[in-house]
Amino acid sequence: MEGFEVISVNDDKCIGHVVGRVGDNLIVEHGTLRKTRNALPLAFAEVDEGQRRVVTTLAHELVYDSPKVTDDELDLNAIATHYGLAAAYDEAPSQGYGDLDADELAGGAQDDLNRSNVEAPEAQRAQMRKAMRPEGDRGADESPALLGDRFSEVPRASDEG
Repeated sequence: MEGFEVISVNDDKCIGHVVGRVGDNLIVEHGTLRKTRNALPLAFAEVDEGQRRVVTTLAHELVYDSPKVTDDELDLNAIATHYGLAAAYDEAPSQGYGDLDADELAGGAQDDLNRSNVEAPEAQRAQMRKAMRPEGDRGADESPALLGDRFSEVPRASDEG
């Protein structure tokens, strides 16, 4: 893959050229006078052997802002953190594809919200509506209509007889 052009399909821009591979990361070199090397995880790269290029969906700024590679030394933990991959290479990484290791917690945004002792947005909205409604107002019996407001106390035409 060395010499392959790295293209960002989001920006439709050439990011640089592949100058090597270390583990699951491609080393991308860019710049004319001051050449800089950054890592691009293979998880975000698709290799096109026929056109001798690597295509990624990442923006070029994201690759340029990643930790720099010097003398082929990589800080795998910093790279993983930058790209939002496994929390740390020192620890057991996640299995991927929704699978979890035994020591990982399954959860999501709601679990984070519950742990933070913050009231859910739905509950906050319900309390605001309740506080805004006057005492004794049922609210559910009225609704706006196309030709005017409808109220449950207004008799229907068929009821008047």
